[in-house]
Amino acid sequence: MNEGDLRKLLNAGSTANFWKRRSVAVAFVFAFIIAARDVSVYACSCGRVGSFIMNRESDDKTLILPRDARGVLWWGVEGDRQAAEKGNFTVRLLSGARERDLDFRVVEVKPALFLIAPTETLVPGNRYLFTHLEGRYQPARAEKVEAIVENTAFASVKDQVQLRLVPSRPTQIDVATVHGMCSRSADIVAQDFYISEPAAIERWRFALLFETFLNGKPDWRPRHSVCRSYPPGSSWQGQGSDMVFAECARAASGEVAGTREGEHDVYMTVSVPGTQLVTMTKKHLFRLTCTSPTLK
Repeated sequence: MNEGDLRKLLNAGSTANFWKRRSVAVAFVFAFIIAARDVSVYACSCGRVGSFIMNRESDDKTLILPRDARGVLWWGVEGDRQAAEKGNFTVRLLSGARERDLDFRVVEVKPALFLIAPTETLVPGNRYLFTHLEGRYQPARAEKVEAIVENTAFASVKDQVQLRLVPSRPTQIDVATVHGMCSRSADIVAQDFYISEPAAIERWRFALLFETFLNGKPDWRPRHSVCRSYPPGSSWQGQGSDMVFAECARAASGEVAGTREGEHDVYMTVSVPGTQLVTMTKKHLFRLTCTSPTLK
């Protein structure tokens, strides 16, 4: 219904029916507003299926595992336990004369994050094929990832892990919003940091779990958009890197994203899923100031 239709509805008929006609028109207007609002929300509705954690930006998606790894990670959808059932996965040894299927376990290491762990110890130099088959779709959706095990163990390098902070900077980013669309622009001051040493962590990053502790708490989980989620054990900047920010101006919606301005401290933990192997970086202090950001 357009504006002309509403005018015809209001002006038609006798005066005695004026308020009745106006009530009907108002009802149509409210229905139109609600429908428009629903369209806006629907435009931000998100769909995702489970997938292996791997480097999707590279043509070579082979996972490199440390010697003490237990398997590979698969990220499911919260509430969908069926997709994570053992019968949907297979693990096959590709190396040596005895290429064969292996028995394995499916272990939930974090909410909706599962470790596909062969019961046999992973052997350095061997190559393994992990497959997930989602049979609820027609045709069935199959995803495969190969993994190779290095001779270097995480335990041998975990005390060398270092966190590097780069100078903070003002910038503009997209942040998630619940007001209409999926995201909005925000003027911020940002502090970037990443695991810089040892080099092996970069090779293994899709097989490890990283967690940021901001001011002593592991609850820093911003998003660029309502529809851009990321798996536990990583951040909105990827595996082994993160960015803390403070918004410098309140949005028109009244939202303020990020943390507050002022002094903060940060450190990261790195661990091997399915084991007790974990290390913690040194704690770093930094300041977020919208007018003149500085780094300590």
